Amino acid sequence: MKILVIFALILTSISLVACTSLSNSNSTAASTTAGTACGKTLSNLYAHYKATGKIDMTNTNTLLQVVELGSYTQGLIANKNDAAYKNAFATGLILGSAGLVNGGNSTSTVNSLISIPSLGGMKSSTSPNSTTANDVASNLTTLLKIFKK
Repeated sequence: MKILVIFALILTSISLVACTSLSNSNSTAASTTAGTACGKTLSNLYAHYKATGKIDMTNTNTLLQVVELGSYTQGLIANKNDAAYKNAFATGLILGSAGLVNGGNSTSTVNSLISIPSLGGMKSSTSPNSTTANDVASNLTTLLKIFKK
């Protein structure tokens, strides 16, 4: 009987370890995917910023890109204390940004995105002249100034 109980405990612990490992790898894959998409959107916003010198929230395309960027950062903000999630997200940023984000600025980029909490609340119906839109545009402008491409 003791052998059966010990065997059951061993099987339970093995399955727990396997599920935890699988969960962590899925979380890492999801954060890398979100980071890649975020990097692509950030790169598009940077191209517009570089051409115009500002984040123009009255431009429908810009507003939609900011909304998209916000959707990708929601998971990042929710996991801001998870170093593995943040590292995987940073890896995705590097992959998706076409060279805009690199190993030297990826951590500061991730931290800057986390520090814009209103970014996740942006919606396509957000008024371009609202306090939220102005706050996000100002913070994104500060973030985009670190890139020199």
